[in-house]
Amino acid sequence: MRKCNRKNSTETHETLTQDSVRVKGVTDLIRLYFWRFPHESARQCCKVLHLDYDYYKNLCYRIKSETKKLLEGKVKGRVLVVPCHRGEWRSGKPLRDDVVATIEFEALKRRPGRLDPKPVDEWYVIPNRNRQMQFLNDFVSIRVFRKSGTCRVLPRKPMDRDSLKIYVQNAFFKAGLDVKDCEDLSEKLEPHSQHRVFKIGPVSPFKIDYYKDSLGLTLKANGSHPDHLETVEDWPSWIKPLLNAQHEDREIVHELALQIKAHLKVQEGTGQAVDRLNEAVDRLNETLNCGCAAQEPTPYLGYDLSVIIDNKKGSK
Repeated sequence: MRKCNRKNSTETHETLTQDSVRVKGVTDLIRLYFWRFPHESARQCCKVLHLDYDYYKNLCYRIKSETKKLLEGKVKGRVLVVPCHRGEWRSGKPLRDDVVATIEFEALKRRPGRLDPKPVDEWYVIPNRNRQMQFLNDFVSIRVFRKSGTCRVLPRKPMDRDSLKIYVQNAFFKAGLDVKDCEDLSEKLEPHSQHRVFKIGPVSPFKIDYYKDSLGLTLKANGSHPDHLETVEDWPSWIKPLLNAQHEDREIVHELALQIKAHLKVQEGTGQAVDRLNEAVDRLNETLNCGCAAQEPTPYLGYDLSVIIDNKKGSK
């Protein structure tokens, strides 16, 4: 039998009352209790909610287990990945001056005011003192800073890197750049930061940036996401130099491999030339041997030199 105290009682643990049991139901209230206090026992839950422990203990055990799996980020053995938002990509190096000038020439054609509607799928100048150039459509938002040459890309929908590169190439092609420059800009994109939010209930505003330099992680809670903990995931400051060093090492190893390959080809060509020279020498030796065998030497007859001279005089 259910045993619920329906007397007018004061509010108990976290304002959970019997009126809530009657309105929301026992199952929803148990789930709400373990969502707030996941480490409490089933007996304590029944005690706080004024429920019969023998009747509701199995239900409490089941709801507590499900709630712990959700809080630990595991659902049916798989990791529950919290979706990220505001993923930001940036160009690895500042854009060239000629590229910035080309984009600025196209963006200056449209300069809306602060209260004017912003152009869609076209480049325009943002109405601020920095004169940033922006491209906006349903898939991507791109900002180019005129002074620094920095390029910021914000995907407006979930997409992979290959799809993002296509939208970025289309945007820069509309700015008047050629296909090669558009491909180079899309290839230089690097992930810069992204945000994740975790629901934890009411929380006072705070911000922790202690791990920003070492891990690129900032923890904060503000009014942008009420009842949520927000994490800003940046690239740590030491990752980019490490990747650049690894890239330089790969280039050095690649150049060294090319040089070794060229030396091997030279050695192979030298070996082939030596083989051909040996073959030619062998053929020449064979030819000389054959010629010597065909022509036998004439024996010396021992002519008298005075007789030969007299014969020449008589012929004259």
